[in-house]
Amino acid sequence: MKHEEEDEEEIQEPVKKEPEKKDPPAEALPKVDLTEKSNRMIEDTNLAAKRTEDATAALKAENDRTQAMLVESKLGGTAAAGQPNMTDDEKEIEHATRFLEGTGYEDMLKPEKK
Repeated sequence: MKHEEEDEEEIQEPVKKEPEKKDPPAEALPKVDLTEKSNRMIEDTNLAAKRTEDATAALKAENDRTQAMLVESKLGGTAAAGQPNMTDDEKEIEHATRFLEGTGYEDMLKPEKK
């Protein structure tokens, strides 16, 4: 029975409460000058934005130059001016001749080539 009474006593002990902490008054807090930090952050952000704008402008100029080169290569020298018009049969023979070139069988398509 003694053990039971000791267990009950341990359970019945009051729980100690910590005293509530109160925030110090505003006058006691140290004053921090945030304007210098804010100004520095704004300057850094403006500098990053300027670099981004410069990179975008350079990329746009490069894209325009590349586009102009592609247009020039597409349109320049692709016209068939001065070339004889070939019929479909002639085109097929020409293609087969190029395919068989070097095999020894190309003369079968154009025997007059000898």
